[in-house]
Amino acid sequence: MALRPNKGDGPVCRMDLRGASPRLADSPDGRPNGFGGSTDGGGGTPGSTAGGRRFPVRTANGAALVRRPSFSSLWAEPPRPLLDAVGAADRPGGGGGGGWRDVLRSWTGRLPIVRWVIRSVAVLLILLLVLRPDDKGDDAMFGSLFATSARRRAAVARLVVPDDDVAPGVSIVGVCMNRGSTLETSLASWLAVKDVNEVVLVDWSSEPPLRAVVDKVVAAAPKAAAASRRLRVIRVEGETSWVLSRAYNLGIGASSFDKVLRTDCDYTLHPDFVAHHALDTSAEATLAATSRATALRNRNASMTGGAAVKLTAPGGGDLPRGYYYSGNFNLARNENEVHLNGAVYVTRADFMAIGGYDERIQTYGWDDEDLYARFASVNLEKRNISYDHIGHVQHGDTARAQTGVKFVTVEIDLNSLLLASLPPWSPTMFSSAYAPPSGKAAVASGASSGVTVAAQQVPRSLAKLVTKAQYEKAWDLALGRRLSNDYQVPWDMMSTMSLVTKERLLRRLMARDQTGTPAAAAAAKPPQRPRIHFCHVMHGLGNRLRALGSCMSFAKNTHRELLVIWERDSHIQAKYTDLFASPLAVMDSFNPTWPFTGREKYDASWSHFKFFNYMEMEGGGAKKGEWIVDEPSKHFYYKGAYIMEAPDELTSWDADNANLRSLEPVPAIAKRLNELETAHGLSVKSQLIGVHIRNRTLDKDIKNVDFVKEYGDSATATMEMWRRKSNYRTFLGEMQRIIAEEDPTAKFYVATDTYDVVAELEKALPGRVVSVPRTCDDRDGECVRMALLDMYCLSRTRSLLGSNWSSFTEAAERLGGIKAKLAGQDFAVTPAAAGGAAAPPAGVR
Repeated sequence: MALRPNKGDGPVCRMDLRGASPRLADSPDGRPNGFGGSTDGGGGTPGSTAGGRRFPVRTANGAALVRRPSFSSLWAEPPRPLLDAVGAADRPGGGGGGGWRDVLRSWTGRLPIVRWVIRSVAVLLILLLVLRPDDKGDDAMFGSLFATSARRRAAVARLVVPDDDVAPGVSIVGVCMNRGSTLETSLASWLAVKDVNEVVLVDWSSEPPLRAVVDKVVAAAPKAAAASRRLRVIRVEGETSWVLSRAYNLGIGASSFDKVLRTDCDYTLHPDFVAHHALDTSAEATLAATSRATALRNRNASMTGGAAVKLTAPGGGDLPRGYYYSGNFNLARNENEVHLNGAVYVTRADFMAIGGYDERIQTYGWDDEDLYARFASVNLEKRNISYDHIGHVQHGDTARAQTGVKFVTVEIDLNSLLLASLPPWSPTMFSSAYAPPSGKAAVASGASSGVTVAAQQVPRSLAKLVTKAQYEKAWDLALGRRLSNDYQVPWDMMSTMSLVTKERLLRRLMARDQTGTPAAAAAAKPPQRPRIHFCHVMHGLGNRLRALGSCMSFAKNTHRELLVIWERDSHIQAKYTDLFASPLAVMDSFNPTWPFTGREKYDASWSHFKFFNYMEMEGGGAKKGEWIVDEPSKHFYYKGAYIMEAPDELTSWDADNANLRSLEPVPAIAKRLNELETAHGLSVKSQLIGVHIRNRTLDKDIKNVDFVKEYGDSATATMEMWRRKSNYRTFLGEMQRIIAEEDPTAKFYVATDTYDVVAELEKALPGRVVSVPRTCDDRDGECVRMALLDMYCLSRTRSLLGSNWSSFTEAAERLGGIKAKLAGQDFAVTPAAAGGAAAPPAGVR
């Protein structure tokens, strides 16, 4: 091939070896590297940023093999020994002497050994390049410079139109991955737009390919022949996910006219779009675009540590002012028009001057806003596209080409946060390169012209340019933004909320947003964002389950999303996830302390709450048993170890118990429970009698708990009285009575807070006592897991002997739907208990 300069080209040859070249990996911060250390990709000596214009590489027939500078990170002087090996005829100036070539020969002639070493290295490089297969990815170094056939190089040439070959006119550029049915509608409208010279469609690895849809639309067009001539299809193979930035950069780089209308696959266009959106493509405007590109190169050359210097014109002063058109979601007249934000109508020169879309953005979101921000940085004014001349084909998020998108809005925030830690994208950064895939025809058949390519190299994504810790921090912050901004969750509350819980809560809130409120509620008042019921459960296992069942009912019946706050403390050292597999949204810790007064001054989200605290010993307005009435516009925060006192339609004994039965224990507990069922006949019709013994008095019960401080004098005295009436001797007497008077074959499943009691009962009733062997009876994690197993076993017995003022006995009743006989109240009743013992308040046993 011959290298020919354009008019006015300077004396330095620079090659874009696009898919067939020595390639330099970009540095970890996303900045480009260059062969001689040049950071701007311009002409001049290695390491400099000055110099003349570059020579695009052309074949003998003039076909360009190079993209314009703004789309290449490989504008760097080729290795000189390699040029020397290629041959004099392929160098600028033909076989003539002079310049660096003569200088090189002058000093290598004096040192023959140097010339021999250089030529040997050149030969080895050529052999490596010829034998090396095509590579794709960040580690590709040279690609397939000589292995690529002339046919493949020619196909690549058709993808990238050099500046000098760009003609006055309008190109529409659209990109689709799948969505064939949508394309039928949108493509027909694109072909009908007046004053459009070309439509470029990029088929981003659609399955099946979009060629059949394209041919169908072209055949149905009013002027099929003219439509076919104007339509170019680029089929990209090997892409497993949708990457907007790379796809549009490819399509716009392949456009042939000086004005570009970038449209989504699901956008329809009015025939008079171009007439209603004037763009300046005069010589002055083109010169201004060049000035912007130079300013960006100068800025990037001056960056250290990610900080950017102010953009100024190459000669000093402000950059020339320009403009472009884009969608503006703030002007959307309905929900569907919000999606038109990505439409862009801009001069090709201005788009290329800033490097197009940031190809490091390879997941959903922020690509448009980043592009607009960089337009603004080079003094391009944003003007609004007329929504009378563009439309959006409505569909849900599930129809998006990008797979694996958890949350659309969060992905947008994530990319914004990651970009903030990296240098801005620019024309000199490493971008994608394409070539026809091996073994396939470069030119596609069909009604319109087309080419098939595959990526040979791609830049690293944002996720790969930051550390794992940085990524997780950004993802956490992005989730928090959506929960705070969209659903008024206070930042204080989220400070200890795990990523899993944030994701689970946000996913469920968004699902409620999509399904809406019930018809009756929607008819009665305007739609509102879903609300949350924060349920802060307290004390031991039985108390927490009682409160949780009530909260589940209240949340369900008031159409709120439930979030459980389950903190470990002296009462219980097991997390919710140590006990239950049911995927509730749960927080393991909670930073804000009661009362929450004054917090709304710093975070307005707190003003969207109603607070109820039944732990009255905490003070600050806490009141046990406070009546709760629903307020649909508010989040509810409830803290307690008891049922919520509310109307029966919101929480009731039967509804609460059904909720508790719906909870699934973790597999280890479920497996052990099944083994006990098999071994001892624990079932709905079990022959075992359940026995729950609270043998410990308060002074021997929970370590580090001051009962008077937590419960008050009166409640503490009552608990102590009932504890003394539920020691194991009381239960042993009743068990012996049952064997003697009711069932001589009776056996008992025993659960107790003092495991030594089991041995005493086995001595007294040999062969009649069943229990779960264990070595602990405290409140640590493993002991609580064993306690939950006991609770399930008790719930499956035929009848239950329980301890009064024990939420554990009550929980077994709730889970099993059985009524317990209580020590000191239903059996072993002493005259004192019969005459003066107070019955426990409702829901407080």
